[in-house]
Amino acid sequence: MTELSPVEPLAYSIRQCAAAIGVSERQIYVLAARDGLPTVKIGGRRLVRRADLERWISAMPVDRLGSEAKGAHP
Repeated sequence: MTELSPVEPLAYSIRQCAAAIGVSERQIYVLAARDGLPTVKIGGRRLVRRADLERWISAMPVDRLGSEAKGAHP
């Protein structure tokens, strides 16, 4: 019998997506409704395709924390 290698998921459940980017499950629903995070519905499940998540995050502007603070340099 050959051992199967782990399969990288093509899509994440809401819970998996939230864990992957470090936010709450509720925040994923907010991001989908308000900020355009793409989701798909397969059967009764709402999923976020891994490729869509990566593309969506890559398209977000980078927030340079502290760059507006007095005396901060870019």
